Amino acid sequence: MTDTSVPDNSLYETPTARRAGAREAILCVLLAVVGVIALQLLPENAGARLRDIVDRQHPLTLGAGLAVTIIVVGATVPSQGVPPFIYFAF
Repeated sequence: MTDTSVPDNSLYETPTARRAGAREAILCVLLAVVGVIALQLLPENAGARLRDIVDRQHPLTLGAGLAVTIIVVGATVPSQGVPPFIYFAF
């Protein structure tokens, strides 16, 4: 019988796996910083122009776009809920 009260950290035991996790974290932070800087460089009326473009679209086009968005999100986001290992950290 295995002890389920201790999370399985075997993935993070090797130095290579730890470096890979650090690289992913650094990449996420850099992407966030670049994204925030890019948002600051947008023209002041970019939101209003985007809203005008969406307002002019035909309802079927908007519905198709919403359907594609739902399909992509449904295919990429896991549906199992919150992974159980999070609960062992507290």
